[in-house]
Amino acid sequence: MFRKLLPGFAALLLLGTGGCHRPTHTNPNAFAWSGTIPDGGWLRLRNVTGSITVEPTTGSTASVQAIARWRGRRMPPVDFAQVRAGNDVVICTMYGDEGNCGKEYEPGKGRRSHFSLFGMGDNASVQYIVRLPTGVRIDAGTVTGAVRVASNGGDVQAHTVNGSVSVASSSGAVDAESVNGSVKVSLDSLGAPGAIHLSTVNGSVVAELPAALGATLSMETVNGSLTSDFPVATSGSTDKHELHGTVGSGGREVKLSTVNGSVKLLRKG
Repeated sequence: MFRKLLPGFAALLLLGTGGCHRPTHTNPNAFAWSGTIPDGGWLRLRNVTGSITVEPTTGSTASVQAIARWRGRRMPPVDFAQVRAGNDVVICTMYGDEGNCGKEYEPGKGRRSHFSLFGMGDNASVQYIVRLPTGVRIDAGTVTGAVRVASNGGDVQAHTVNGSVSVASSSGAVDAESVNGSVKVSLDSLGAPGAIHLSTVNGSVVAELPAALGATLSMETVNGSLTSDFPVATSGSTDKHELHGTVGSGGREVKLSTVNGSVKLLRKG
């Protein structure tokens, strides 16, 4: 899975030194794709450096636009791959040969690819803008950059290492994760089943859920506070850094956790 790559990429970030003051160039049409994905299918995006923004759209056509930015006279060896696997479409940022575009993402070993990404060369980044129809599920992952998802109700998976994650959806399951950044999710309704898992290491976690919430709840922090707008029938021992119990009649799993930061479960409305 994409998240298995996160520790390795995080280590590579330590190699970046910056210090370049060359002009920045932009290609607003570095990559474009549009097509139909059946209800329940996944659109999966795999990126290394750069943000991902997902917006809802009417109709049945999904679209993806990639904007490339770099420093220096030449665009670095950045390429793109698009793979259809059953009902799913996978789109990846690639760097030369020996890569793999799929659920097991390997970005490739192109010339200076990793070093240029982290400030030791051409300093390339790719920003994705996605328009997603109702019923299509989204799985968006990057290493350095924010992930922002506004969905019409399909399930959401959103992951980054360095950056914030925000999800606003009408309903659906949500799995959102960062390492250095805040994570916030807001759901309009609870019509669709599915768990809500939000986690980070350095940053706050906020879940804003409708008043009709019924859930099996777990909230944890090491250095921070816990806040719940909902009454919780606790189970087992609790302290100021852990809260486990049931909200309402129980039901879906809601897990909210961080190491350094606050955790909040808020009532929407």
